[in-house]
Amino acid sequence: MNKILLTIIVCLSTSSFAYIENRSIYPLGEAESQMANTGVALKGSSGSAFFNPAGLASTRERSLSLSGNTFMQFKTDAKPFLVLDGKDLDLSATGTQVVPSSLVSTWAEGPWTLAFSVYVPELLRTSFIQSFSTNSFDVELGRTIDSQFVLVGMAAGGSFTPSLDIGAGCFLAQYQSSQMVNLVGRPKTGSGLAQAAIINNYYSIDTKGLLCQIGGLVQSSDSNRIGFVLKLPVLQITSQGKYSRFTQDVNGGRTATGIQEKASRYSVPMDFTLGVANNSLSNLNILADVSYQFPEDFEIIEGFSGRTKVVGTLRYNAGVEYQFKENLKIRGGFAINPSAVEILADGDIRENYQVMTVGFQYTSHQATTGIGFFKADSSGENRLSSTRNGSAQTTVTALMLNTGFVF
Repeated sequence: MNKILLTIIVCLSTSSFAYIENRSIYPLGEAESQMANTGVALKGSSGSAFFNPAGLASTRERSLSLSGNTFMQFKTDAKPFLVLDGKDLDLSATGTQVVPSSLVSTWAEGPWTLAFSVYVPELLRTSFIQSFSTNSFDVELGRTIDSQFVLVGMAAGGSFTPSLDIGAGCFLAQYQSSQMVNLVGRPKTGSGLAQAAIINNYYSIDTKGLLCQIGGLVQSSDSNRIGFVLKLPVLQITSQGKYSRFTQDVNGGRTATGIQEKASRYSVPMDFTLGVANNSLSNLNILADVSYQFPEDFEIIEGFSGRTKVVGTLRYNAGVEYQFKENLKIRGGFAINPSAVEILADGDIRENYQVMTVGFQYTSHQATTGIGFFKADSSGENRLSSTRNGSAQTTVTALMLNTGFVF
């Protein structure tokens, strides 16, 4: 019995790493966030500092923009998420949070437009406690997760020819994540077991690296534009990982590792995106992106977790922008965002998302204000054993706000 509990808790102690598993799923950018993160062929948005720095070339004014999700709610269901003492146990976890997503300042310097930006593409803080009853045990499971991915950097875009803009940028990237999992299985009367089974696992990682990208925009005709961006793999600079494990079996035997410091890694794979934009219809801009995330294989913490294998993955984004009035734009978007992580061990989860967004942006003199709604739904699976998988579904909703000023 204790061996089963130990296997379960080790599996629960690995992170899902939202940014590499479902890359760029959370809304980012001034205009792009309202179009399901479609924006590689977009011009005139401060969000180009993240999506395609070549798009900065057409932004010659000094500007400051701030985007954020004022309210984001998560709900995850796994049925079952583990089998314990011969019984299927379901998991339902919810959480809410405030997520700042981006701050971008742009200005012209000679033929170039420069941008200083701060992006938070991943921020997750949640905890839950859940009780279960099996044939032999009353079980309490608690889990706390705290992770964030922050990018701070500079980008530049300029016009190389009248029909070609180019750009490049680099971010200092920091990924921090920690999790604590506690499981207590108290024997029921008549079970014949003497002691409670207790397992406590903790880990944390803190990695820093350099994440760079290059991009271009080609004006192929008066109404058509093609964009492309290559996001290079993260160049890791520093890393630190810690973990500890404590177990007590039903006979009272205990094992403890103490706090172990080990090498850690957060490997962001290379990614290439091709985008198109068409404005042949009056007041309507139609955009579409196709991206390919390259494979990657790494170990999160040496000696603690199994390997994380990222497979080559295609993703699709589409957006529309309608100039309803001179000072009012209406936007919408849809994205297909499959998981890039391969299931390798018991407890692994992969979820494929569909994303929808809608919003509007109002301009008054030199200020813009935008409000939007974001919704993502997943369908996925979690591996219970080599012969059985369970289901996993997550729903994420958010209210998005952005504001910008031109000086």
